Amino acid sequence: MRYYIIKTQTLFLKSMRIFDWREKINSDWLCLSELYRIPKRIVLPVEIKEYIPYPDMITEPVLMVSELVYKVIKMYGEMVYTRDVILTDHKSCENKRYYLVVFENTENKQWPIQECNIFFRNLNGIRTLFASIDLVESILRRGAVGLHLDKIDLGWKEDCHNVG
Repeated sequence: MRYYIIKTQTLFLKSMRIFDWREKINSDWLCLSELYRIPKRIVLPVEIKEYIPYPDMITEPVLMVSELVYKVIKMYGEMVYTRDVILTDHKSCENKRYYLVVFENTENKQWPIQECNIFFRNLNGIRTLFASIDLVESILRRGAVGLHLDKIDLGWKEDCHNVG
């Protein structure tokens, strides 16, 4: 089955710095059983280089998606839980709303890949975000920016191991 590995483009990662996220978002809390520990709305200071737009998906340090990407994920029926994250650049006086996303399918270790359009899995020991070709095309058709895509063919769930 055709999927893409999604990352934020290097240009955007090098041009953006998010401050104080470790104090507000503990990576151990990015699962359904611990999500209640993260506040419903978080404001984080950010420094972004001039003339660089905000990307529609930030994959590092944690997964955050723009309204555009969030709507596409919901359109495909994926069960996601979110927290609002407002990134504020004090230099340019700009704000951008993102959704910190936790997927329901990361909790269930027995689900088949064919039923999911977006999910995390370990690939060679690295937590990796995968998305179906249909979901990726829908995001790109809407004009999303800042995404780096690598094609990958996944067959059965044994091709990579679940992150849990």
